[in-house]
Amino acid sequence: MSKTSAISAASTPAIYLGIVQFVFLTTWTVYAIFLPGLLESVGIAKRWTAWVLMGDQILFVVFDVAAGYFADRVHRLYGRIGPWIVGATAISCLAFLLHRGWRRRVIHLGARRCSSSSSAYGR
Repeated sequence: MSKTSAISAASTPAIYLGIVQFVFLTTWTVYAIFLPGLLESVGIAKRWTAWVLMGDQILFVVFDVAAGYFADRVHRLYGRIGPWIVGATAISCLAFLLHRGWRRRVIHLGARRCSSSSSAYGR
């Protein structure tokens, strides 16, 4: 692998993270712009906008820290039961695929939906 392709492969996650951060920032900015109008529409004066935004950020910090704390506590449990969940899901999918008659029912259901939707439009 050349040096330029290694650099571009290493920067791909950073680009995705940058896009996600841009989307978060943009949506929060739109929220902050429209918040005064939203507050007025429910009978709260515009002067409370700054307090609502500060309360929003304080709640975000508290719940972000709490979510991180509890995620760390249950990480070991999920590490132990994760393979069992994946195995049970795989067995369930295999049983569904091996079940006789599922294709016939799915095709029949699809045909019935197509015929009912076409009749709704007068065809």
